[in-house]
Amino acid sequence: MMADKSPERGQYKSVEVNDLQRQLRESEARYRSLVAALAQMVWVVDAEGAMERQMEAWHAYTGQYGRRLSHQDMQAMVHPEDQQWVEHAWQSASLSGRPYELAYRIQRFDGIYHHFGVRAIPVLGEYGKVREWIFIGTDIDERKREELEMSQHLESALPDIQESDLARETSVLISERQHLLRAREETRHQVVTLHATTQRLEEFIGVASHELRTPLTAIKVNVQLAMRRLKTAMKQLDIHETETFDKIKMASDLMERAERQIGVLSNLVSDMVDISRIQSGRFASYLRQDECDVRAIVEQVVSEQQKVNPERTIHKELSSDDTLTVIADAGRISQVINSYLRNALKYSAADKEIALSLQRAGACVRLEVRDQGQGLTVEEQQRVWECFYQCPKIRVLSGSGVGLGLGLYISQTVIEHHHGHVGVESIPGQGSTFWFELPLAHRELI
Repeated sequence: MMADKSPERGQYKSVEVNDLQRQLRESEARYRSLVAALAQMVWVVDAEGAMERQMEAWHAYTGQYGRRLSHQDMQAMVHPEDQQWVEHAWQSASLSGRPYELAYRIQRFDGIYHHFGVRAIPVLGEYGKVREWIFIGTDIDERKREELEMSQHLESALPDIQESDLARETSVLISERQHLLRAREETRHQVVTLHATTQRLEEFIGVASHELRTPLTAIKVNVQLAMRRLKTAMKQLDIHETETFDKIKMASDLMERAERQIGVLSNLVSDMVDISRIQSGRFASYLRQDECDVRAIVEQVVSEQQKVNPERTIHKELSSDDTLTVIADAGRISQVINSYLRNALKYSAADKEIALSLQRAGACVRLEVRDQGQGLTVEEQQRVWECFYQCPKIRVLSGSGVGLGLGLYISQTVIEHHHGHVGVESIPGQGSTFWFELPLAHRELI
């Protein structure tokens, strides 16, 4: 009995398989027709541009099948005339990790090319690296065809009215439109390339700055230890050993100069780190929000500057208020005041006084640093806050001339992130006054 039923069961299975295969073919044909009729399709590739898993929309439209389609396999479906700049845009976006848009032709399963407006969006994984790309393609072939037909129609009509002003103007407009379209595509490629280059430069600055900090710290510590030992040795010398004392004193002086230069280099490295954070949009995440007494910060900064520049006079005009409290990052506010004072000392003569004023101004605290230097023109006052800008006609009158033109740019960024604002008042030949205002803490307004 069992032997009699086995063939029938096999026949049933064969019928079921054939029926499933037929349904699958019909479903595939239906899906392919649906994709061809739709205006959009979506496909996903990995960071290398390869399609690792089945993307039915892509397969149905292009007719490409396989467990894995490489980047080259997919590029083969792009029109030969478009392949070079499509590849260039992809390579640039791979480096920058930023979305981009292009319009190019993709081959359909029947060999016909359609124009697509394609938008590529990166999907970020761990550590902010691009894990995959989502592509959204919109079929714009009908629009392109209408534009071409209109252009051809106008061009064919031109011989009949070539003597008229309308014909000439229309011809010029068509030519200009085509030129503008080409220029737009070129600009898009240039922007993508510029973004990639800028990001690589920012990454280099950030990495280089962090790598420089470690040896700088070690050098500074060793110099400070050497200075301590030299001072100890000087104290232990006999009063009659003048020659040895003079040699050790000279070595100690050289160490102090080295320490000052290490400080200058350390400030430059810190500025580079700040620029990297500002350009990448991460600067705000490094700011503290604490209650700070601006008066105390000023006292500390001026004291440090007087130690470094004992021959200079810094006159303080501080408010009689016991405290002028703000919600801020004390270290960053100290950095801004230091930047203002360093510039005032650098660009004014050694015998000229620097004046620092700290006063309450309504709901804000206002700090001013005045010098008696060369002053700035109106144009220079407008540009002095730009990144890397250094006034070409302004000479360093005292101290070190080392600088990258970053101090005021970073200072402005710091103050603006604290909801304040900066400014400068200057007259050529009569010195400059750099100032900033910060909102007082609420309890200070009562």
